[in-house]
Amino acid sequence: MPRGLQLHSFYGAHRPEAGLLDRFAAEVDRLSAGAVQVEVAHGNALSLDDAAALDWLPGGQPAIALLWGVHLQARIPA
Repeated sequence: MPRGLQLHSFYGAHRPEAGLLDRFAAEVDRLSAGAVQVEVAHGNALSLDDAAALDWLPGGQPAIALLWGVHLQARIPA
C-alpha cells in the first residue's frame, strides 16, 4: 500500500517553481517504485497560513511544506 504525503506550496500551479515541485513528486514516485506518493497542493490549496507554519507543521498535515523564512518572521521575528 503506497504512503501518501501532501506537500504545501504557496506557489500557484502556473509558476515555474510549481513545475519543479511536480517534478520532485514524480521523482519520489519513480524512485520509490510507487511506495511513496507526494501530492503537491499548489496555490495554498490547503488554506494554510504560512506565518503560522510553526504551529501546524509539527502536526504532520501536510507532511512537507515549502516555506520562506520571511513568512515565519511575520509571526516569530527571532
